[in-house]
Amino acid sequence: MVNQNCELTVATDFVEDRSMDATVIAAMISAGTQVGVSLFDKWSGRTDDQKARKYAKKHYDVLRGLTSDNCMRLLKRLEDGQNHSIDELLAHLYGEYPEARHAEQKRLRAEFEYRLFFMWLLGLLTRPIRQVYITEAGKAFVSLARERREYSKVLSG
Repeated sequence: MVNQNCELTVATDFVEDRSMDATVIAAMISAGTQVGVSLFDKWSGRTDDQKARKYAKKHYDVLRGLTSDNCMRLLKRLEDGQNHSIDELLAHLYGEYPEARHAEQKRLRAEFEYRLFFMWLLGLLTRPIRQVYITEAGKAFVSLARERREYSKVLSG
């Protein structure tokens, strides 16, 4: 009986070690895949701008249907490539935000957070923590909108 327990313990240790190895192997495969994709992208000669432009052209009509004028106002503001705080963008989009009552500020902030999340899902912006940045796809989308003369009220001024 003691022998069986020892064997069971050894077998359990062996399985745990192998699962750890599997985790390391999975990480190595993942990293290798990323390196392979990166090398292919460099070999193919396409830049991030070109890939983003291709994405924006392919999906422009869908993106256009899903983004409102207020979404474009945010993208235009972010187009400068600088990091912008949430409060700064809130004040830009909703000029009345700083003076609004608490309940109204809460409603505007919830709408704003939803708008940011939605544009993040579309791949138009990224939001690491407390700041918001436009993606290459977002820049390409704004550029195409200018070329097509859409969002004229937002992009003309």
